Amino acid sequence: MFSDWQSAVSGEHRTILQGEVGDIEAIIHLPDDYDESRVKAIAVCCHPHPLYEGAMSNKVVHTLAKAFAKMGLVSVRFNFRGVGQSEGEHDDGVGETDDLVKICLQLSSYFDGASIWLAGFSFGSFIAANAAERINASQLISIAPPVDRYDFDGLVNNNSPWLVVMGEEDEIVPPAG
Repeated sequence: MFSDWQSAVSGEHRTILQGEVGDIEAIIHLPDDYDESRVKAIAVCCHPHPLYEGAMSNKVVHTLAKAFAKMGLVSVRFNFRGVGQSEGEHDDGVGETDDLVKICLQLSSYFDGASIWLAGFSFGSFIAANAAERINASQLISIAPPVDRYDFDGLVNNNSPWLVVMGEEDEIVPPAG
């Protein structure tokens, strides 16, 4: 499954993961001191809405993935279904959440039960929050969550520690949302 990077050294490595409807294009960020036998946590980063040009190349998502790798975590950013080389079509968040769950289970299995951190920017934060309880995420990070567009209310029972980052002058999602 990860043969294209499993013997790799630190840095960014392109790979293909499996979603519910096919291949999911991804980039794995390995920390400087990467040792496959010592991976304790994996951070999976989700991008903004695909219908508004959201992709794993988004600067916030890329910065998140690099920051997690600098913290010593393996980090993964990927394109939702229908974006870039990922197969499938946009599914209003339902299929995207299912793909994220499947990706996380693959990574956790490969890295022998390493804990999963989920992070997302905008639409990606909604997908991450939806998946957090299903995979028992150990951390959840939401950047500019679109609380005025999606129902986050039912997600607050999630047992993961949850960091929400919101800009006071965000022009898209008002902080009062």
